[in-house]
Amino acid sequence: MLEDIGHLLVHANTLSKAKQITTFIYRHTLLINMIRKFANSYDLIRAGVTRFATSYLTLSRMHELKMILRSMFVSEEWLNSPFAKKSDGKKVENLGGDAKFWDAIVFCLKSVIPLVKVLRLVDGDAKSAMGYTFEAMDRAKEKIAKNFDDVSSRYKEYGR
Repeated sequence: MLEDIGHLLVHANTLSKAKQITTFIYRHTLLINMIRKFANSYDLIRAGVTRFATSYLTLSRMHELKMILRSMFVSEEWLNSPFAKKSDGKKVENLGGDAKFWDAIVFCLKSVIPLVKVLRLVDGDAKSAMGYTFEAMDRAKEKIAKNFDDVSSRYKEYGR
């Protein structure tokens, strides 16, 4: 289900941009240390039950650390680093400052976090009853609708 949602245009673009940022940072030890310093030792990447859950949990973490990431990209430490002068670094810096990117993250999270919670429930060590799983899916659908102010045209793609 998350894989299918991940192929929707806004999700695919947003996940791709987030991956560019995380890949760039995690390829360079200096940048890993810099983000950890700014984020009080938090990491950008969060592990999940599946590869797609991990992608969305990472989006969630990026959203939590939005101001920290943006602060890092305007800090003296960043500006004095060799990465700020390279084209890849400038591209990542621009993504971090792009309001549309952050809005897209919020949109994506509104549509999938309720489903990720259900996935965690059914993947847990304790086996839940089928009825409880159906109830959790119903609640997830209701939460998605509520996240989009019950305007069905905004979330109908997720109801398949």
